[in-house]
Amino acid sequence: MDFTTNSSVPALNRKTGDFLTENYFNKDKLPAEVVFYDDPQMYGDKLEVFNAIHWENVYLSPRSNLCPKCGDFAMEFMETGLFD
Repeated sequence: MDFTTNSSVPALNRKTGDFLTENYFNKDKLPAEVVFYDDPQMYGDKLEVFNAIHWENVYLSPRSNLCPKCGDFAMEFMETGLFD
């Protein structure tokens, strides 16, 4: 990732059910069925910004995310490290 050309963000292809990481900077060029996990339809609880995992202008809910396998809002995201 960098702040100018590549920001890999978790996404879901709603048509195929595939979990993806896509470049957020290409958001407008991706098919409509690809939805990033910062979209409110992808998490069950209200997003609490102070608890969110964020990178630049992307905020991910750490819990209650739509699981591509079971369809419940049961998937969690965890930060595993930060580096420069």
